[in-house]
Amino acid sequence: MSVFFHGSFGLNRSYMAGVLKTLIDSPSSSAEDIAKPFGFKAPFTNRYKAWLQKTGILKGKELTANGEIIFNNDSKLDTLVTQWYMHHQLTKSPINAEAWHFFIKEFLPGKSKFSRDELEQALGVKLMGHSVEHFSKGRPMNKRISRKLLDCYLQDEGLGKLGFLEVRGKNQYNVQQPREILGPWKNIQELSNTY
Repeated sequence: MSVFFHGSFGLNRSYMAGVLKTLIDSPSSSAEDIAKPFGFKAPFTNRYKAWLQKTGILKGKELTANGEIIFNNDSKLDTLVTQWYMHHQLTKSPINAEAWHFFIKEFLPGKSKFSRDELEQALGVKLMGHSVEHFSKGRPMNKRISRKLLDCYLQDEGLGKLGFLEVRGKNQYNVQQPREILGPWKNIQELSNTY
């Protein structure tokens, strides 16, 4: 399901870079072997492969054309170019990562502030069509997804450096306009030239 592809693992570029490097250097490694240096088991690898796919870097186990440019220029997935690319890929289509698309394209526009409760309620309404049991008001899945969204755009190991959000108080957030917006890129050459 594109709604909960991440499980309990949020977007963490350092973990993603480590998994990606092992996939490139040792493509026959098992998910268990890839996860072991991080102190996790196979689900860790599978979730971070999903993140790499949702952010447009991998297709299956292979680098995409853009993923190859990113890996060759920023194998640690650390630059703002890479972070903006990931953001655009996550949010471009509801089919790819529905909660991320909803958060950036539908929930945030027009807001200057919001609470985590407001986000959870909005996610419940948006996602309830998938499963009333999992996404209706007050369900734990809405809390998990809202936490992963907020962590993604607040924490430096996620996409926090893009500057969409700031903490205003306990479970209260301000919406900000990022200072520098990069992309989206129309083709491989444009992305390559940005590095």
